[in-house]
Amino acid sequence: MAIDIIRILAFIFIVLLHTVNIQYGINIWILLYGVISIGVNLFIMISGYLLLDKSEKMSVFFKKRIRGYFHFSYFSI
Repeated sequence: MAIDIIRILAFIFIVLLHTVNIQYGINIWILLYGVISIGVNLFIMISGYLLLDKSEKMSVFFKKRIRGYFHFSYFSI
């Protein structure tokens, strides 16, 4: 349950990272950017942790991912 709260916090940080502008002043921008840029690292680490918890074969794992990327690339053309 706590990992979900950290994941939500990381998501909010990532959204803030994309919306903070320099218009608030350079000092505030540098401070906010330094604090909320941690959200990207948190999100990547939590995703990796949740993927490691699964007990499936490596071939099945990669087939699912490759199939997903194929569908994404097909529909993005």
